Amino acid sequence: MVNSSTEHRSGRVEKYAATLLVVALLAYAGFLLVQSWQEAKTGQASQAATIAALSGNALDVYFSQLHIGMQSLGADLAGTRSKPDLDRAFTQVQRFQSLHRELGNVMLIRGDGQVLLTGTTPNRPDLPTLAGDPAFEQIRGGLQQGPSFALGRPVLGTIDKSWVIPARYAVADPAGRLAYIISANLPVDMLQRYWIGQPGSGISALGLLRDDGYLLSRYPLPDVASLDQMYSQPDAGAAAGYLRANSRLQHYPLTLFVETPIAEIRAAWWRNMHAPYFL
Repeated sequence: MVNSSTEHRSGRVEKYAATLLVVALLAYAGFLLVQSWQEAKTGQASQAATIAALSGNALDVYFSQLHIGMQSLGADLAGTRSKPDLDRAFTQVQRFQSLHRELGNVMLIRGDGQVLLTGTTPNRPDLPTLAGDPAFEQIRGGLQQGPSFALGRPVLGTIDKSWVIPARYAVADPAGRLAYIISANLPVDMLQRYWIGQPGSGISALGLLRDDGYLLSRYPLPDVASLDQMYSQPDAGAAAGYLRANSRLQHYPLTLFVETPIAEIRAAWWRNMHAPYFL
């Protein structure tokens, strides 16, 4: 004859053991999820940092080469004052632009704002002057007080209405005064050549930020309608401040950053984890 009391006690032990097993399994599943999620975020952050470092080094080298090229051109033009010199200057600027096909509208501007020539237009009387333009006065002041090579804020081109990044180099006369400004336009989507968009990279965008908070370039480009707001206003947020303080290019006051949406990291993580989790 089976003792009902023993049976009851055995049933309670089995239920208790089953409950403990379920709790243990749930706890393990929770630990597995948390641990794997932390590893996924850490791994993606490491990959993003590697891509940013490699792309940042490549950009730093490119800007250094452009700087040296404009410096060399400026040294050749330093004595340009008379009409025959301007004829020679046109040949040199034209050659410089042909060697840097990524550049558009290379201009030689006299220190007072008079446009002397471009890479496609020789010196002639009808070329415009920037004298009296507040924007030019600010540019000239910045070049006189700061580095001789500078990348300006993106501007909207007056001819084709496309956004460009002006690269400028100040040429000084023997007395140290500003004699000329060499100005060349970089395409605003210049980061396309550094884009790491293959499947599995987890990187959705690259961006280049100036130290004053203005965005210099981003790729892929967003909707055209939002470009004016994106390039005309500085980013004063905490993230921008952190980037400028921790991840600048080696030789220029610029920061390359990568964007990885958290939703993409979570989706990739869940694709790898949902089967073990349900098991």
